[in-house]
Amino acid sequence: MLAAQRTAAAEKLKAERDAAEAAQREKAKADAERLAKEGDAARSKDAAEMRAGEKDAAQSRQRQAAAEQYQEARARESQFEAERGVKPEELAAGAFRNGEVSVAAPLGFQKTNYTSGPEGRFSYGIRADLRIFTWLKKTNGHGQPPAGNGFEFAVGGGIATTISLGSQSASTKTNIASGSLRARYWHNVAAIGVFGEWTHYGHALDMGRPSESHSLYALGPELAFGIVASRAIALEASVRAGAAASGNGLAFDTSKDLFVGAHAVAELGKLYGAASATRYVTSSAGLESSWNAMGMIGMRLPF
Repeated sequence: MLAAQRTAAAEKLKAERDAAEAAQREKAKADAERLAKEGDAARSKDAAEMRAGEKDAAQSRQRQAAAEQYQEARARESQFEAERGVKPEELAAGAFRNGEVSVAAPLGFQKTNYTSGPEGRFSYGIRADLRIFTWLKKTNGHGQPPAGNGFEFAVGGGIATTISLGSQSASTKTNIASGSLRARYWHNVAAIGVFGEWTHYGHALDMGRPSESHSLYALGPELAFGIVASRAIALEASVRAGAAASGNGLAFDTSKDLFVGAHAVAELGKLYGAASATRYVTSSAGLESSWNAMGMIGMRLPF
């Protein structure tokens, strides 16, 4: 009986040791699984942070490369202008222009329908413009070309005459004088404003008939798009439309009297180039309609 008790006690002790060892193994397994999950989460977090850092670094490198390209272009311009003997303060790729004076020679075609008959001729002349800019806010970033929000005021005028290029020159001729006013608000590359136009036609007739004289006026809104802030380069296009009036009482009537026009400008340094097209339709007793298409080339002085 004593031997049986000893055997039972030994088996109980062995069972308790086996149970303790099994519990320890289960605990070690659970601890290992917990540490593995924590390790996976940490590695995923580190990988996400690394990818985000790589993206930020790539964007920073792109911005730095763009700034370096612009600075290199500025350096090339500086060298080019320096070799031409231009003063450093005239290097304008990074400078805002406060205004400009331009003088150009327009050349194109003028078609006018007088009551006495139509006249379509080549036309040539000279035109001058003054533009003033008041910048309220600069919108370009560091190292970027000039851009901003501000107001533009412009005044201009010119004279022209028609010429017959045929083998038989006609005895009629038209001399044209014109003037314009404009106010626009620029918001980066877009502008909206108002314009006023005046055009005077002096029509010399043949066969001893008296000369005709007509004045047309126009007023209306204008839309424009382009790069205008830089002194070095300017590109822009605009369209305008409004009511027209003849010199007979200046009575605007948009059902019968209309003006439309389009204008494009390309400027580089002191070179000026432009193209324009305008059309009047009026209820005037002496001048029914007029249109022209002109190209212009000349010089400008930005400041």
